[in-house]
Amino acid sequence: MLTLTAADPPPAVAIMEVAQIQPDQYDQAAYEATSGIIDIPLNPGTAELLKNMNLSLVGGDGTKYLDEAPLRAIPSEPNLYLNEGDTHITTVRVFDRGVPAGPGVNVTMSELGAGQNTGVTLSTDATGIVRFPLSATQGSVTGLVFQPGDNPKLPVTNRAFDTQTYTYMYLRVLPAEADIGAMDPTWDNVHNFVLSNWEAMAPCMDNWLLLGDEHQVKSYANVIRKLTDPANFELFRFMPVTRDMTIGQRTLLYNFLNDAIVTKAVVGASPGLMAKAEAGRDFDKLSRSMRAP
Repeated sequence: MLTLTAADPPPAVAIMEVAQIQPDQYDQAAYEATSGIIDIPLNPGTAELLKNMNLSLVGGDGTKYLDEAPLRAIPSEPNLYLNEGDTHITTVRVFDRGVPAGPGVNVTMSELGAGQNTGVTLSTDATGIVRFPLSATQGSVTGLVFQPGDNPKLPVTNRAFDTQTYTYMYLRVLPAEADIGAMDPTWDNVHNFVLSNWEAMAPCMDNWLLLGDEHQVKSYANVIRKLTDPANFELFRFMPVTRDMTIGQRTLLYNFLNDAIVTKAVVGASPGLMAKAEAGRDFDKLSRSMRAP
């Protein structure tokens, strides 16, 4: 049998029993029937009393299996992509027992896997939001952990990290690769330093566009520009799906595509007619036709 208890937040020590949970409420059959969810009815008076108390689930021998964490800090950007040299302010929303917290709640941001007891602590505003400034100094992938309250556990080592306890985000900084952006926009450079990786990682693209074919890449220059446009970064059709095209790679690619677009405009239809034809293209039909024998 399990017992659901409630206690006043420290330093108070008052504890009350809320309910007893019988084994047939959490055995395998019950779990399969309710996905592990147990409903405990409370009268209005008890619900009001528990509003500011911490819940625990205790076994018959006194072992605590679950302790409520009243505060929860949730980053608004669980995966953030920045370019080298960017600055950004990320927001973290703090909830107190599921309700937006008020002002003055400390939140500590620390690096996952750090070997030292370091972190940055800031406080929530009147809406329960805290804003952390971030700087993208060099290409890297960093896990950032957020702990609300006055006693963060530092350092947050990889071994101690528990996704059930801590909330976190990943900061992915793409290197500038200015040297690639400065290369001559030849096909060899574009394929070797931009397209070849995604040609290898996503061979299913061959059903629609051969990234190793200079003629096809030039023919669909307008489409490729649209698919790789940073303005479409959050759209499902953004390419590459790995989202790791650097500024330097995009610069080299666009220099190459610009040359292709200019050449096509000179020897073929006018830019206005090309844009009209592009807008009217049926991409589903095109994809199916390229899959055909």
